[in-house]
Amino acid sequence: VQVAVGAEHGVLLTDAGIAFTWGDNRYGQLGRELVHMQEAKRPFPVLAFVGEEVTQVAAGVHHSLALINKATRLVDGSRGGEILGQVWAWGRNKNGQLGVGDKRDKAIPVQVKGADGHEPFLGSSAENRIITIGASGMSSVAASINGEVFQWGAISDGFQGVPGEIPHRITFNSKPRRGKAGHAMSISDMGCRVQPPGAGQRDSKESQESKGRSVKIREQVMSIKQLQEALVREREHLAHSTKQRQADGAGGGARRGGAKPKPSGASSAAELR
Repeated sequence: VQVAVGAEHGVLLTDAGIAFTWGDNRYGQLGRELVHMQEAKRPFPVLAFVGEEVTQVAAGVHHSLALINKATRLVDGSRGGEILGQVWAWGRNKNGQLGVGDKRDKAIPVQVKGADGHEPFLGSSAENRIITIGASGMSSVAASINGEVFQWGAISDGFQGVPGEIPHRITFNSKPRRGKAGHAMSISDMGCRVQPPGAGQRDSKESQESKGRSVKIREQVMSIKQLQEALVREREHLAHSTKQRQADGAGGGARRGGAKPKPSGASSAAELR
């Protein structure tokens, strides 16, 4: 039901609420023990969420997020109720984009801490549970059911004196964003998105590398398009040349066959006269 991709890894969410990851795992962005490069080029489930329902996934350049409904366990070990809207993160954490209070990479998913130290984990209370998440570059965002928005990572580094490695509650002083029809839009309408690296945030080595990859891909796509256009033109030229040769051949045959020999009878009659 959802696919999110980073620079070199991807996260896939099935309709059964299971998250799969694949690709590069140098920073733990696949949610399992580190390896250098790809793991057989196949998606594998995130084992930390086995038995839980994943409702949404997101991916930054080298980190991943998941929104899950976590089941509670009774004393006898049986399944109890559910805690809705928990945010978990794993992978690269150089800019605090995991929101766990430090800047160490995590190979195993960890739960995102509460905003500004007001609660143990983000969305812990039912009235403030998280309903949507987003990630891009080295930043992450989330929005709660009551319309509050939280951000952490490079996007929050030094923002209003708050460290970027924990979520920060954003206070809106401007009017609500309006859609094309002029009506106010809620978070659920707009989605929860982070601008790409370099748009309103500090450039870093990783964002520059990401830009470089985008330029190379764009150049490759343009080269392929130019090659395809050249092939189309060449085919059209060959088709036109073939038709011209066929037309010339048919015309020559008609001219050669047009001069019919005189009947022998006519010749004999002329001779007799």
